[in-house]
Amino acid sequence: YVTIGACLIARDEEHNIIRALKPLAKRVKTIWVGDTGSKDSTKEFAARYATVVDVSSPLTAGFDQSRNEILEVMVENEDLDWVLWMDCDECGVDLHKLRRYINRGDLGIYEGFVLQQVHAMIDMAPTPDIPIRLFKNRDYYRFYGRIHEHAMSLKDDLDGNTPIFPVLILSDTKFAHYGYTTEL
Repeated sequence: YVTIGACLIARDEEHNIIRALKPLAKRVKTIWVGDTGSKDSTKEFAARYATVVDVSSPLTAGFDQSRNEILEVMVENEDLDWVLWMDCDECGVDLHKLRRYINRGDLGIYEGFVLQQVHAMIDMAPTPDIPIRLFKNRDYYRFYGRIHEHAMSLKDDLDGNTPIFPVLILSDTKFAHYGYTTEL
């Protein structure tokens, strides 16, 4: 059985965290949330579905550092084949379809899968991004970018300038990002 672990970072996300975690919990072996200093009930709400640990604040360390901390804690404590990452202001769409990709032997050549991130916005049409959101659990995959971090490979480049490769772009599994709907 191929296993997936999900990791998120959160701060004061009590209004979003259940919407992100509840459907995800049905699709993965484990969820780990790195809390970066919440003052609200984020930790308590997240603990219903996830293991919650404290990690560095992205305001001082960068979002990549905070995300790498929770990734490292999760993979040290869990036996996982794949890592899925998301944000608290996102919701997976058709995540049940991921299994048909990771369980297929002929798709084993892929190191990661791109799940389109569709940004819902109040003042314009939805716009997509195409980040690698699901990748094999390898000790040389880490997050880079203080803001708008993304998963990269250290295998051949210790500076993290090497993309995870090869990847397959999935058209039927997405993340809906609704965080911009509250910004004006």
